[in-house]
Amino acid sequence: RLTGEAGYGRDEYKDINRRDRRMTAGAGVTYLLNRNIGLNLAYKYLDREIERGVGIPYKVNKVQAGLTLQF
Repeated sequence: RLTGEAGYGRDEYKDINRRDRRMTAGAGVTYLLNRNIGLNLAYKYLDREIERGVGIPYKVNKVQAGLTLQF
């Protein structure tokens, strides 16, 4: 099974003059070894920029691996 995601958003903060922009993207795969056990691998990217105001922009690259058991 393959999965994918993408997103864009803006955060407005009340009572302070700040606006952030967020972009996300990701993809994942699940490989079933048999009908009860699967291996998962996923990647996600997050980029937050400060459009107005004070703040610390950041970028995150996250890789996850896992095991799925289903009965």
